[in-house]
Amino acid sequence: MIARSDKLVHDAIVKHLMDEGAEYIDMTHKGGGLYFFSESIAEDLKNKGYNIGFAEKGSRSTSGRPAWYLRQ
Repeated sequence: MIARSDKLVHDAIVKHLMDEGAEYIDMTHKGGGLYFFSESIAEDLKNKGYNIGFAEKGSRSTSGRPAWYLRQ
């Protein structure tokens, strides 16, 4: 389960992705990750101190598409 502060961070990042019109896949409700496909947003979030990873081979959730993701 996502802790309250983690939920607030998650919601803020999803809002940012939506505001930027970025494609994303949110599988956190199933215990998965929050994946997105914008390198510029990944760099912006890294610069703000978020722990962002990159799945070069993607995941089952991204159908194998390379994606950045938010690490817990």
